[in-house]
Amino acid sequence: MSYKLSGLLVGSVMFCFPAALQAGQSPVITDQPQSQIAVAGGSVTFTVAVTGTTPLGFQWKFNGANLSGATNLTLRLDNVQPAQAGTYSVRASNPYGSAQSSSAQLTVNVPALITNQPMSVATVAGATVTFSTGASGTAPIFYQWSYNGTPMAGATKSTLTLTNVDIINSGDYSVVASNMAGADTSITAKLDVTRKLRQMWVGRYNGSANGVDTATATAVDAQGNVFVTGYAQEQGNGLDYVTLKYNSAGVLLWRAAYNGPADQDDQATALALDSAGNVYVTGASRGSSSGWDYATIKYDSNGNRLWVARYNGAGQDDAAAALAVDASGNVYVTGSSKNSSGHFTSVTIKYDHNGAQTWLSRYVGPGNSDDEGQALALEPWRRARQCQAGASPAS
Repeated sequence: MSYKLSGLLVGSVMFCFPAALQAGQSPVITDQPQSQIAVAGGSVTFTVAVTGTTPLGFQWKFNGANLSGATNLTLRLDNVQPAQAGTYSVRASNPYGSAQSSSAQLTVNVPALITNQPMSVATVAGATVTFSTGASGTAPIFYQWSYNGTPMAGATKSTLTLTNVDIINSGDYSVVASNMAGADTSITAKLDVTRKLRQMWVGRYNGSANGVDTATATAVDAQGNVFVTGYAQEQGNGLDYVTLKYNSAGVLLWRAAYNGPADQDDQATALALDSAGNVYVTGASRGSSSGWDYATIKYDSNGNRLWVARYNGAGQDDAAAALAVDASGNVYVTGSSKNSSGHFTSVTIKYDHNGAQTWLSRYVGPGNSDDEGQALALEPWRRARQCQAGASPAS
């Protein structure tokens, strides 16, 4: 480059400049991460495409929070579990700025897994049989029952109910539970139906509290009437004695309940009939201040209570386990009664036909520990003699 001053060439000067610097570019995300669906235990990879002046840095986020160590262009997750389902995004940055991606949704589906296996059943012809199963996994879960390996039409619920079964229904039953992520097959449950017996009817009883209802003893009279005793959860009374009479067709004829003086739990354990159709029940009943007592009840054939006889031992824990009735209507009851030293003794009581105590017999075994009467029988040819069995430790 030359310069003139007043027309004279004064000199020649050379100026050198570095090349002009280009302006830096902040990151721009050109391809966003994509939502994905995975099966639990599998792998997924999220990635983005980014332009901008290098070097570029990355930070992946899960549900808006930074993921430790997730600082690459791609994010790979192995052995994914339901807890990892959610939104994933990434922030790209360099010295000139940063860019935040959109969020990608990860859905993790759990394959169906049978958690409640169907159980084998042995029953009689005419009965109703229900197989049931349960499965975990991503909803919805679908079921398909099979009989001897062949899918059953319409059998697509978690329970399979077969009514009025016969020998032809005997065989192998299994179920497949499936969902969008996979399927699981149950073990085989066997149904064994015999014609030696046939179920004629079922009688059900549900106490007023809709709670625990337990039958403990049954008897059948010469007319085919069925008597059942036990205890049921009744509204406001705890457990009560409940005695039921059904006719030979299974129709409930009467219900008799007993709530002891403590208005607490009363549990019948044994039942007997006499030739006149009277019904006798015994068990354990809470007294007002006496703890558990024997409580023996006589009902007539229509379920009317005729008398109640209670026995309270010295130790406040008394529970009758068995009873029998002789031809004269005398009632024999046996069970266990705690004495003042805190040990149970076997106590057997005889009542006459009006419920008056005739005698009481206590047995203490050679071990001088706990003795419990559990069963009782009468010699038919000797009215006054009874035989008792139970548990008694040796010395």
